[in-house]
Amino acid sequence: MKHYPTTLKNSLLATALGVCVTMPATTAADLEQDPATPTRNASALAVHAAEQTPGARVNVIIQSDLTKEKLLDVIGVQAAQDLGLNLDILADLSIPFDDQRKKSLLLRIKNHLDGRFRKGLNTPNLNALRGKLNDVLTFCKGAHLDRIEELFPKYLLTVHHGCSVSFVEKHDGVQLGTQAIVTLANGQTVKYYIKTHSGGLTSEKSSAPSLVNPSELLVYKVLEGLGVGPQCHFFGRDGNNMYIATLDAGTQLNSDGTVTQVPFKEYAHFKDDRNSAAQAQLWGDLSQLPDVVDFSDAEHQQAEEIVNTEGGIAKNFVREVAKLDVLARIMRLSDFQTNPGNYGFVQEPDGRLNAKAIDFRLNSTDLNEIRFGEYFFKGFLEGNGYFDYSSTGKAMYYALRKRQPHLRVHEATTIMAEELRQFDRVVDAACQHVSGTLMQVPMTTDDQSSRQRELDQYAKIIKSNFKLFRDQLQKWRPATTGE
Repeated sequence: MKHYPTTLKNSLLATALGVCVTMPATTAADLEQDPATPTRNASALAVHAAEQTPGARVNVIIQSDLTKEKLLDVIGVQAAQDLGLNLDILADLSIPFDDQRKKSLLLRIKNHLDGRFRKGLNTPNLNALRGKLNDVLTFCKGAHLDRIEELFPKYLLTVHHGCSVSFVEKHDGVQLGTQAIVTLANGQTVKYYIKTHSGGLTSEKSSAPSLVNPSELLVYKVLEGLGVGPQCHFFGRDGNNMYIATLDAGTQLNSDGTVTQVPFKEYAHFKDDRNSAAQAQLWGDLSQLPDVVDFSDAEHQQAEEIVNTEGGIAKNFVREVAKLDVLARIMRLSDFQTNPGNYGFVQEPDGRLNAKAIDFRLNSTDLNEIRFGEYFFKGFLEGNGYFDYSSTGKAMYYALRKRQPHLRVHEATTIMAEELRQFDRVVDAACQHVSGTLMQVPMTTDDQSSRQRELDQYAKIIKSNFKLFRDQLQKWRPATTGE
């Protein structure tokens, strides 16, 4: 478990104290030192380092460890000119460490040094410089995590007064992130999962983050408002560096400030479990359905008898996964109900297992492609569209693909009239929340305007999609009726 001060901050304190390198006079000047004083004592530098942001601390490390003199000593003046390396960029503290100019320069230097090393042209100085450069690149990645670990506690104190936060490493997922263990004022603990927005930094790639997509934030808040997603929070440094924190799906924060923990198991847990008794807890006897591609009338009848018996276990499962399917179609989500690791089930007090979605992807960032069309409803009737349920398991495949269209239409109609009846109200509340969040994040005027405009457009589109889908469900009649 990781507590403050962070690894990066400790590393810079060591640097300031002369353990690793000597702080050059130019750095001290940039840190508002009196120009007449060439250096500051170690304790003063350490205090100032502790007060800096993670990005500023990394910039100091870059400037200190990768001076122009050290780089030219290994690369050579002519080679640096031939490669077009503007090494002065690394010494400029006004350029953020994650500015594309600085990031690109560091990677180009790394590629050059690695190329010489592979050719056997290595020297002690080259090896030492490669080590320093690799350390700097590691610090660059760590700075983003340190930024999360500095911003999140400050944000969370506005939500949970008197709480304390520690962090544990995140071991999976594409987006850069971490896990936070929050001790509330009453001593109870909860866990939050924190990651960058989908266009933000990833765990592996080094490309620059893009501007946050407000539609992604809106989906999180809509799912939360409908009770399908966990509690979520948004915070960040700017429009490119936005972070999403979601409460563990099995945690419920009660109105009196207490916490109720219930088991949450991803769908993959049930799908991959070879114990039929464990699977029966979620979908009853639906796993006993035949494996044939097309059901006969008798087999369809057998399936519906299972759905409508057993104390409602199979019926509840069909309803819950159908709800996920409807939401995915209306909001144009992918990697959602078809990904067994992105949703799961929690047990309610009455014993029912309710679906909880913990992750998703927007199928498209083009708002025109999100707008509902006639062919989307046709995809629903076919039990497919842009979703493929063939690998989701026998029970879910039946519920969303093989089940007769008139039964799926009835299920979706009921879901929209009951569980999703407050969809428009929830979208409006979520839109207001996200808009307020964006207004608090530093952005250019143009970026702020474009984020607010896209947020409003997406909210209007999914509300329109909801209405169109509901209307098409109500108008639909089986072809055999002749209507």
